[in-house]
Amino acid sequence: MRRAIAKAGVVVAALAVLGAAWAHGPTRQKVRESIEIDAPQAKVWAVIGNFQDMNWLAGVYAVSARSSDRQ
Repeated sequence: MRRAIAKAGVVVAALAVLGAAWAHGPTRQKVRESIEIDAPQAKVWAVIGNFQDMNWLAGVYAVSARSSDRQ
């Protein structure tokens, strides 16, 4: 009888640990990507520095900004 209770205790403990892991959910995946642009920094910022003009980025059709957002 004691052996059966001990086995049941082990099973309950294992299920509790697994349940806690499942309740937490999957771990987040992190992706880092970088590129090197072969151009002077000033030239790059001249192209991408105006955030209200995103015509250099494919797929962006329109951008709007409030006057309080502009610097």
